[in-house]
Amino acid sequence: MTNVLSFARDEFESGVIAFMPCIDGEPFGDIVERYERLHGYTDPAGGYGGLVPAFYRYGPATAYFLGIDTVHGDYKAPTYFLGCQCGEVGCWPIEGNITVEDSEVVWGEFTNPYRPERDY
Repeated sequence: MTNVLSFARDEFESGVIAFMPCIDGEPFGDIVERYERLHGYTDPAGGYGGLVPAFYRYGPATAYFLGIDTVHGDYKAPTYFLGCQCGEVGCWPIEGNITVEDSEVVWGEFTNPYRPERDY
């Protein structure tokens, strides 16, 4: 099955812009929150927001979420998929890895570093 990656733009009251990855038109934050609730991860569930380019150098969003340029020297950095609803990626993130296999981009190995017992 081929999925479509797009982005939704959100603006905080301060005027700072965040962008939310969407899979087949659905915000990824909503997808993760639904998964958490279905699996009883309600301490809390959700609370995620998009990424704020002004706070972190992600580079072009399409390249970032397709796994291009996520290697820093010999270290493959985890990818931030979601930040906190407050706009800070270090507050309450969803991290994971991106692998490129032939013509397929795969997102996986998701974690919330503040809830390591959760199995995404």
